[in-house]
Amino acid sequence: MGFLSTSFGSGETTHAWPQRFSRELVTPWRAIARNSEQEWDVCDEMISGTDPVRDLDVPLMHFAGRMEGTGCVSLSTLHSAKGREFDAVICTA
Repeated sequence: MGFLSTSFGSGETTHAWPQRFSRELVTPWRAIARNSEQEWDVCDEMISGTDPVRDLDVPLMHFAGRMEGTGCVSLSTLHSAKGREFDAVICTA
């Protein structure tokens, strides 16, 4: 929650946000995780897929999609997301 709360109003791009996500959450978790089957490369793929050098980066708020005037990114668990439609989904373990 702390990571997400620092994202609000940060002005980060869709490229910068997963870089910070990887640095602050994935890297420390990877160091202590017991499951070697985690999909660690998913975050790296998102970083690569939003490369500003290749003109693929967009503002994070644009990437977050339909905010319906709330000004917030919607968080849902897998179970609470049933029946909801999102333009983009970020899954974490």
